[in-house]
Amino acid sequence: MLARDDNRARSSALKQSIQESARFLANTPTVCKASYVHPDVQDAFTDETFNPTSLFTGPQRARLTRRETALLRLLKQKAEK
Repeated sequence: MLARDDNRARSSALKQSIQESARFLANTPTVCKASYVHPDVQDAFTDETFNPTSLFTGPQRARLTRRETALLRLLKQKAEK
């Protein structure tokens, strides 16, 4: 039951994040999810084994924020699989 609650919480957080992004981009959540949020980011959001800590360690890329650097690391990890 705990795993199901965690999965539900992760799915809810993803949905909320997409809704906030859609509002910021002045678009619908459906368009935002399909066009702006990379599928690997969506998968990581709902993967109960995913730990983002390693994405935020290490050097920060020049002219990128820590979050942007973490996103690049996530996409690189997924591409190498």
